[in-house]
Amino acid sequence: METSDWIALGSAVTATAALIYTRTQARAAKKANTTAEEANVIARDANRVSLEASETAKQALDLARTQFDAEQQARHEADGPTFQIESAVKEYSGEWFANIRVQQVGGTALKIANVTVSGADVRGIQRGRYGDDWVEQPVEWKIPAPGTALELYVELEHEHLDPVNMRIGLECRATDGRTWNRELTAQPVAPPPQSRDGRRGRI
Repeated sequence: METSDWIALGSAVTATAALIYTRTQARAAKKANTTAEEANVIARDANRVSLEASETAKQALDLARTQFDAEQQARHEADGPTFQIESAVKEYSGEWFANIRVQQVGGTALKIANVTVSGADVRGIQRGRYGDDWVEQPVEWKIPAPGTALELYVELEHEHLDPVNMRIGLECRATDGRTWNRELTAQPVAPPPQSRDGRRGRI
């Protein structure tokens, strides 16, 4: 072969090698780009799973806290005082009034219970059965405990309608600072009239 032929052959081989190299690099770059995109997809999926896991964990924690708070509140309420209307009698002594006895029947002994009485036909609380001395509400019931009772003399509107519906509210506080709110309802009724011999007659 002549020199020119060798030169031509060398040029062809060089060109072929360059083409092969270029194609190889292109495939490598494409593969690298594909790998990077796949890595990005995997990373995005991992981030999404991580966020979902974090949200699930937060929801589980919130639920646990809610359940714990509910259990604590239920335990607190179970420890609290319980009351009943021991008696509710309506009487007349120039004015109509209701003699209400509120008794604590269970639960924690208290430091104090602030008692309020309300209702459409309630005028206020009197200090005694036949007095004319109004008591400011709330009435302080000091150191109530199971078995003890508070007597209230509640003056009623003269033109009231039966049955009289009364709400007894109690804001209770124990010596350790714990508090409870309780509410009772009462419908005082007049006792049956007495006969001349002292026995109660029928209405």
